[in-house]
Amino acid sequence: MSTYWVKRMDQAALLVDTFKMSILEQFVEEPRTAKQVAEILNTKQTRLYRHIDALVQAELLKVVKEQQKRGTVERFYQTVATRFELDGSLLSNKENENETTGLVRNMLRDTEKEVISLLENIDFTEEIPDEDTPLMMRISARGSKERMQSLRQKLEEWLAEFTPDESEEYPDDVEELSFRGLIMFYPVPQKEE
Repeated sequence: MSTYWVKRMDQAALLVDTFKMSILEQFVEEPRTAKQVAEILNTKQTRLYRHIDALVQAELLKVVKEQQKRGTVERFYQTVATRFELDGSLLSNKENENETTGLVRNMLRDTEKEVISLLENIDFTEEIPDEDTPLMMRISARGSKERMQSLRQKLEEWLAEFTPDESEEYPDDVEELSFRGLIMFYPVPQKEE
């Protein structure tokens, strides 16, 4: 598993855009062309070009192969890593305060849209939730600095399981599912008593 630490605001802005993220996800496991990704996403190929160009320009996606095909050049792209994480310094830099606030708002809005759309299609009459039912919770934890560091480390280890396993192949009769999540682990300011 390779991790790319996002240290630039322009890169972070691309990663919180839901459509750009869905495009980027298609290039993680193997090199693909814009045409192949358009077919997977069931969209027009021409709709993808400016998004792919932006991801390449931001150095999140790279051209790994070019080949001649009927008088044009066919490009195969792949992500620069299998996992992208925001560097903490990007979010804590006072110079980026307005951009950081906008970034977080966009990420939360896009997540809200996805979850609400999902909730509108759930059959709430079922007694036992199935694998398509979202798992949502808001949690709080208290403890020493060491305990919080330990919880964070366990969370990071758990998240490492979400990196695509390029060697894993599924039989034709096994349906491959895609999930997305938003996890934020942050300190809560202590109230003055």
